[in-house]
Amino acid sequence: MTRTDAMRHLVEQLDADKAEREASLHQLRVQVRADLDDNQIRRQEMAHEQEASLRGYMEDLRSEARRIQDDAIAFLAEASSHRQETAIAQRKELAAYCQDLSGKVKESRQATLILLADLRMSQQEMSDEQKSELSQFVVELQEDVASFRQDTRTFVRELRANRQEVAAQQRVELAQQVASLKKDLLSVMAELREEHEQVHADLASAHAIWLGSSKPTEQAQAPLMEPLEEELAAETPEEAPSEPEEAETVPAELAPALEDDLSVIHGIGASTQQKLNEVGITTFGQLAETTSDELRELIEVPVFAEVEEWINQAKELVK
Repeated sequence: MTRTDAMRHLVEQLDADKAEREASLHQLRVQVRADLDDNQIRRQEMAHEQEASLRGYMEDLRSEARRIQDDAIAFLAEASSHRQETAIAQRKELAAYCQDLSGKVKESRQATLILLADLRMSQQEMSDEQKSELSQFVVELQEDVASFRQDTRTFVRELRANRQEVAAQQRVELAQQVASLKKDLLSVMAELREEHEQVHADLASAHAIWLGSSKPTEQAQAPLMEPLEEELAAETPEEAPSEPEEAETVPAELAPALEDDLSVIHGIGASTQQKLNEVGITTFGQLAETTSDELRELIEVPVFAEVEEWINQAKELVK
């Protein structure tokens, strides 16, 4: 074999090897492309399954949040109803006591009028000893009436304090329970937000792999948590406003016997006297027993008003 034939044979062998390599590379490309397409299809199916699972979890969470919200609304309604029933019962009790008190006062007035009429008829015939005994009886009767008035004022003050204490305790308990419900909701939202961020990162990584890139691509996706947070914020019930405390007032039958003209005190006008009467302060004695801080809490007075001076004047008038 000549050198030329050897070279030709070598060239033919190289061409055959080249063709075989190209065929192998082509077959490898086809197989790799098929594997990539199959892998991409499987990843898409997995992503759809994860998305469906996440949406189902979100729906369950929305249902749970609505249930907690409904429970909170029902609890607020029940607490408000209980507070109203308590207030109605206390008002009925006070009305019954005032009615009974009014009957006793009327009886005392009638007995006093009868006694005074008898005294006027027999005044000329009484001896000095009888007059002394009658004077003593009148003094004792006045002391009994004063004691009766004081007991009435004490009962009204105790009843008012009891109502305020019960209402304050109910408001504190209600605020604590609402705060606990809000805390539980925030905890659930935080856990869901962490899971959402993890799923979002996994989806971004999968998308980057599908595109054949080594770095995850950033896509503008609307967070799944925002609709739920906006929905919860829109549906959060407002706290029921607390009912204003009704001012304890003295029955109309006792007004002539218990009320004093508070406007004689320097600095108290007609409007201030009306405010004091509305909260149950109708006499100099009641005004003298209060403090400046209590008065500023019960009624609205100007900052520059000399409330302490009102109390001092009332004490002088009581003396």
